[in-house]
Amino acid sequence: MPDVGVERIIITDKPTGRGSWRFKAARLLHPNATRLYHQIFADLGMSLLPGDCETRVPMEDFRAGYDYGQSIDVWLRFPSGLCAGLQEKFLFTDFKTVTVEYEQNPETGEKGDWFKMGCPYLFVGYCKMEKRPGERVFDDHFWLYVLLDWPELQRETAKGNVDWILRYPQYDGARASFNFAYIDQLPSSCIIAKYEE
Repeated sequence: MPDVGVERIIITDKPTGRGSWRFKAARLLHPNATRLYHQIFADLGMSLLPGDCETRVPMEDFRAGYDYGQSIDVWLRFPSGLCAGLQEKFLFTDFKTVTVEYEQNPETGEKGDWFKMGCPYLFVGYCKMEKRPGERVFDDHFWLYVLLDWPELQRETAKGNVDWILRYPQYDGARASFNFAYIDQLPSSCIIAKYEE
């Protein structure tokens, strides 16, 4: 394990297929997100170790043992030696929702992150996107973000206190279905940090 505060798992295989542009766009936001994680946890009085790194793996290795089973995109490490997983979601709309993949492939019933996410933190960041003929242009910062306590969100969901809505893909031929809930309607106990321009 690297001795840094933020370790990001990067799949080296080139994204292909419907919706693959999202993966490419998300990579542009990685440096900003990394800075935010250091800042947020320092503000909470639980600073991360200094530094960050990328662990680059092919999809085959990713499926074999990195974060595929528990939906972890980033490892956070603390001076105490503790470490925690985080899933991050970068969105390019203005819906102001938290989304969690429900089925990776509704046609086959392959389950998504909703059924397997085992990390304590979920980060959702919104970025502006401008479409131009033949290209998409992205800001490199978030106009809205929220860091959530995933186990607390699970508890509040089990109690019936979160209104999740199941949605099937509607844009860009994306395949996965997802549950979404409006950020402003989430119980405050689930929100660790939030920012909106």
